Amino acid sequence: MPRSRPVIRALVALVLGAVAQAPLAAQFTKPVERPRILRPMPPATAAPAQPAPNNPPPPPPAAQRPPAPAPIAGYEIVAGTAIDVGPLSQASALAQCPAGKIVLAAAYDFSGADDATFGYETKGGVFGMRTYDLRDVDVARVAAVRVRNANVFVRGTVRPSVVCATPPAGLRTVFIGGQDDPHNGGASCTTAERVVGGGAGGRENTLLPMNAPQGRGEDSRWSLLATTAGPGLPGTYGSEGVVLCAPASAIEGWEYVESLPVTLEARSRAEVSVRCPGGKVVLTAGVVQRSSNWLDLVMNRLLIDGAGGARALLHNRNTINGRGSVQAVLAAVCARRA
Repeated sequence: MPRSRPVIRALVALVLGAVAQAPLAAQFTKPVERPRILRPMPPATAAPAQPAPNNPPPPPPAAQRPPAPAPIAGYEIVAGTAIDVGPLSQASALAQCPAGKIVLAAAYDFSGADDATFGYETKGGVFGMRTYDLRDVDVARVAAVRVRNANVFVRGTVRPSVVCATPPAGLRTVFIGGQDDPHNGGASCTTAERVVGGGAGGRENTLLPMNAPQGRGEDSRWSLLATTAGPGLPGTYGSEGVVLCAPASAIEGWEYVESLPVTLEARSRAEVSVRCPGGKVVLTAGVVQRSSNWLDLVMNRLLIDGAGGARALLHNRNTINGRGSVQAVLAAVCARRA
């Protein structure tokens, strides 16, 4: 047993010497790996699709396409309430479209004793805007026909009516107003639009010897000519109204037509009529004057029958013929109805 102790001591010394020769860090630690930073990869982008050779490109989204041609929906003529107009007085007669429809045109018949019609003055029909006779109504549905009875003893009766329809796709309203002297005015649609309705009304001392659609295509517009009823007469001057424009592609069978011209000599009257072709209906109508005797022409009747026809009664109130005769046509806008 005493002999084994030196051997044990030698073995222990040999082990301790080997340990002492190794690096301290290698005895207690493992190598530390640096963390790897993962960066996101950019999203993959597909190459733009190319149309096949000789194939047309895909159509644009529906929101960018022009409205498809469609007939006028909900078309009807609605009569308003007739009112009595006393001597030397003015009035506004109202007519209203049903809910969900709008006015495209105002029509009327201002009549009375035969010869007294020369003393009647219809100042047109206004709708689609707030004004003194359309304060508390749905202006898109209601029209006011403005008249004055200049007779001293004779009464008259005005019977208003309106052309009604469901608003076409893309409908746009352009306002007209402020023409208070004898000059041409009105408003135009864009070259991509067509007139589908419109009208204007004169103030108390204002006549509208021209108040009608014009233009057979890209020049589609509403023409307005305002003049005073007489110098020094009491009342306000001016006129106001709207023109309704819709995309040309949206109105099926849109067409502008005119009657044959009529010439009226001093203190004369004449009836003029126009009809839409091919079963189309009248959307709006009015008188276009082809002469410069603005004060002399008054239209006291404008009737639209709902079956494609319109007629008007014109008066040349010039009594001495010193300013020449008056020439005019009845113009109308036509389209197919649903």
